[in-house]
Amino acid sequence: MDKEKKRRALDEEKRKAAEAKLAKKKQEDEEAARKKEEEDRLVAEARAEEEARLAARKEEAEREAAAARLAAEEEAARLKDELAKQNAEEIRKGIIADIKNLSKTNIGSLQKKIAEIRLKEIPEVDDLLQSASDAISNIIKRLFSALESASKDKLNPEQYQMVQQAMNDLNAAGVGGYTFSDEQKQLLENGSTLLLRLAHSWKLRQLVLGLSNKVIAEIKSFNKPLPDIVNVMQACFFLLGNQKKEISDWKKIVAWIGKTGKQSLKRRIGEFAPGNLNGSSVNAAKGLLSNIDINEIEETNKGVSVFYGWGCSVIMQVDDTFTPSDRRQ
Repeated sequence: MDKEKKRRALDEEKRKAAEAKLAKKKQEDEEAARKKEEEDRLVAEARAEEEARLAARKEEAEREAAAARLAAEEEAARLKDELAKQNAEEIRKGIIADIKNLSKTNIGSLQKKIAEIRLKEIPEVDDLLQSASDAISNIIKRLFSALESASKDKLNPEQYQMVQQAMNDLNAAGVGGYTFSDEQKQLLENGSTLLLRLAHSWKLRQLVLGLSNKVIAEIKSFNKPLPDIVNVMQACFFLLGNQKKEISDWKKIVAWIGKTGKQSLKRRIGEFAPGNLNGSSVNAAKGLLSNIDINEIEETNKGVSVFYGWGCSVIMQVDDTFTPSDRRQ
């Protein structure tokens, strides 16, 4: 019995020891778990704090970068504005100088310069650009006004030179680069057409004025001139304003050819202006010059052929449809 009790007591002690060991192991495991949990918590907190610090640093860096960009943009804008002001001032000075020295030969370059500056959109010089445009417009208006006045001045014997000068001035503007409007181009075309007619008549007038006294005397010396010679000289006197009764025959025509002083034939032609013509005189001259054998006249007396050319050119100044139909043998 005693042995059994001892065995049981020994078993009980072993059981209790095992239970104590298990309890201790459980306690140790629980303590290890708590430590592990605490370590994980601390690691997580440390990681969170580090991430927060990194995020804060990143945010601060972004704020600093944004502030730097803003400062750079503001500085760039300031420099751009300052440069624009300097550029505008330089442009203003240049335009003022251009306006001061403006002439028909350089309005084209200023016109182009204005167009280029307007593309840059510089408000500080808009008023001056308008002033420059007005200055150009005034010069062009003055040039075309001169052409218009010269074109209408048909009572002036020097109309050709006046129209020529006006056209030369306008052409100088074109050569200088000025761009004419479509309306202005048409006015130039009209002026060129008029100048061509006037030039033809002026050249023939100069030929008449250059005729020698010998040639004029030869014309007067004809006793029985060719009918075409009579017609040519009679037509010229009609254009100069003579009445039909004053030049009704060759003898009277010769008398007028021989006049001197203010009534001199060459002087009258030199002072002639198409504005003095009247319809009846032009029609009479057209009838006389419409069927002339110019070859025969030239063979007889070249001076008469010059008067013929002058008479035809005068008629063509007032009648665009007139075309002499030479009768050639």
